[in-house]
Amino acid sequence: MDARQRLKEILQKKALQIGRFTLAHGGESNYYIDAKQIIHDPETGSFIGELIYGMIGDRHTDYIGGLMYGAIPIAFSVSHYAFYQHRKNIPVVCVRKEAKKHGTQKYIEGTIEKGGRIVVVEDVVSTGKSVLTAIDRLKEAGLEISMIISIVDRDMGGRESLRDYDYHPIFSIDELLRTEP
Repeated sequence: MDARQRLKEILQKKALQIGRFTLAHGGESNYYIDAKQIIHDPETGSFIGELIYGMIGDRHTDYIGGLMYGAIPIAFSVSHYAFYQHRKNIPVVCVRKEAKKHGTQKYIEGTIEKGGRIVVVEDVVSTGKSVLTAIDRLKEAGLEISMIISIVDRDMGGRESLRDYDYHPIFSIDELLRTEP
């Protein structure tokens, strides 16, 4: 079984929940994708790393990262996969929603150089607002957005919000809600 099919099965079994849920943006849904239940698992991380690295392909990439919290385990999965499987160094960049209240009071964690190209990752995209927050911070730090990759797109307007960028979800919600392969 390939990595994409295995990741789909894990998402359906461990992350997809059916019921009534209030989403981060305030909307309601009859399903919820709790991707944080799976992104810390080494097996799932290996599938995520392989799939996203494959999606990046030959594209020039200096960094990978996104908004804390959901994007960071994903970014590390890709970074580790790139290094251990392909000897390619892609450091992780972490973006805070709010500046640190002490020390350097930064939004961005990680050593970066202005003009560098970053792939922004996210676990689940609904409206795209969280990803756009990360993009704003990364651009303020002088980075160029190479592409955006999410594990799941909920088809709630995120694709439209991110239309100015090269955005690719691994799965649409329709794929996960279907039970056949």
